[in-house]
Amino acid sequence: MPDESALARFRPVGITWKELAATYPNNTAKIVDIRTDDEIKLGPLPGALRIPLRATDQELADWLQKTGPNHPLVVLCEYGGCLDALKFGTRLRQTGFKQVRFLEEGYRQGPFAPAKAASL
Repeated sequence: MPDESALARFRPVGITWKELAATYPNNTAKIVDIRTDDEIKLGPLPGALRIPLRATDQELADWLQKTGPNHPLVVLCEYGGCLDALKFGTRLRQTGFKQVRFLEEGYRQGPFAPAKAASL
């Protein structure tokens, strides 16, 4: 079992949708969408990179090589408080990505959720 104190240094920091827009203007951060296929059918997120939650370490390493370790990433789940986003962000950090955050609010709390899109 891995040492929890050692893993803590890899944990990404959370960010809200509002902070995302202010911190990364002009979409400079890439959203990493780890939602299931069924969740994505309910509403895709324009411009997001779809990486399955069960991506292999080799797939993440290949993506790191293509993207570069310094590109800012923000991991997204369907709902806020999703531990999968935190865990996947930790995996990305362990793979070598240096700027990884996770959305504290999920897709459903964001500006592209179906209910919000109708009111825009």
